[in-house]
Amino acid sequence: MKKILFVIAIIFYSPFIAAQTSEIENVPLEKMAMLDSILGKWHTVQYAYENDAWKQIATSKVT
Repeated sequence: MKKILFVIAIIFYSPFIAAQTSEIENVPLEKMAMLDSILGKWHTVQYAYENDAWKQIATSKVT
């Protein structure tokens, strides 16, 4: 009985392993390189909508 459960578990689990490894290899690195322009330190401002108006509630620096 344990062998049957083990085989069933392997059958159901193997597609997930294959899907995770195959997609990583298909990432187009040249398109990822286009995102280099947004790297750096940014100043962000957070707003909340209160009483029919947007009000600044916080600021932060992010990397």
